[in-house]
Amino acid sequence: MSIRTHLTLAAAAVVALAATVAPALADDPIHTGPAVYTGPAVKTISAPLVDGTGASAGTVTLNQDAQGVVQVLVNAAGLPAGGHGVHIHAAGKCEGPAFTTAAGHFNPAGAKHGLDSADGPHAGDLPGIPASFTGTGTHTVTTNRISLTVGATSIDTAAGAALVVHAAADDQVTDPTGNSGARIACAVLVAAQAAPAATASATPKPPATGSGFETDGSTSRDALFVAIAGALMAATAGYVVTRRR
Repeated sequence: MSIRTHLTLAAAAVVALAATVAPALADDPIHTGPAVYTGPAVKTISAPLVDGTGASAGTVTLNQDAQGVVQVLVNAAGLPAGGHGVHIHAAGKCEGPAFTTAAGHFNPAGAKHGLDSADGPHAGDLPGIPASFTGTGTHTVTTNRISLTVGATSIDTAAGAALVVHAAADDQVTDPTGNSGARIACAVLVAAQAAPAATASATPKPPATGSGFETDGSTSRDALFVAIAGALMAATAGYVVTRRR
């Protein structure tokens, strides 16, 4: 066999190998995107992870480096074994048991759900916890679609944000949640800020009626003025009658 034939067969083998490896990487959400966390952290957010009853289910820590890449660590303890969808949600509220107060996925660009979606992903979409998960352990992923500091993708806003773990694995395609099922654990990353209470405006004074009394709406004070005036008039009248006699 000639050297040219050997080279041709080797090239064909490389092409075939690339064809089998490339789809595997493309289907693996952990390898999507250029987000590589280099550290050190310029900002860190840590929060307790709780289940639907309010019991501890671990902790969540987010670190952002100087390049804007965010490292997400879910240190889970006591969750069900198997795959779970993990997302950043758009409201910083975790009220059990269903955690609906966390709202939908953080999605300022109005994209579709899924790291593998042609029209996605949401800014809050993350690679999910793998099927090999035993219920306790650390799930570490990175993203450059959110910010802990400033900008259009910042989660440090009045609405806040939460990290939610779902009951089932995320298929990374189906909108809006990847068929990941119920919300089983939640961590408030940035608490939602309550709207300021409305301040009561001062009641304007009504115009003068021409009766000689200016009123500010206080009927008790007006009545007192009337009573005093009446008493003075009565006393004066009595004095005049007495003098005439």
